[in-house]
Amino acid sequence: MKLYSCIVTGDQFLSDKFPIVEKMDGFYTVKGKVFEEDSTGGIGVDVISTYRLVETTYERKREYMTYLKDYTQIILDRLKQEGKSASEIELAKEELVRAFEAVYDDLNKFTFYCGESMNPDGLIALLE
Repeated sequence: MKLYSCIVTGDQFLSDKFPIVEKMDGFYTVKGKVFEEDSTGGIGVDVISTYRLVETTYERKREYMTYLKDYTQIILDRLKQEGKSASEIELAKEELVRAFEAVYDDLNKFTFYCGESMNPDGLIALLE
């Protein structure tokens, strides 16, 4: 089984157990299934439950954009540490910007989830 983890926190976010579509390098769409939770009678999503993701919020788009700016810098610094070339780092930056632009206008449609560690510097998954 292939596991996908946040490179900042190590939190697991998904695996190939779930249907995954790679939208662009490092950005994925995953199809989860809604289920009824026996213990609470509420509903859950299997991907969220499996990896113990924790709901978080951003009150304003500006807050989310601040997170994205910080997260992007962490990722770019990590790529530099791994010895990636300047052109590879620039390409990654362009892909990050493109991915974030794709969701920015529709942020109100998403619920945000951080990993089990609840580290605010780590990956934030979006549930539509």
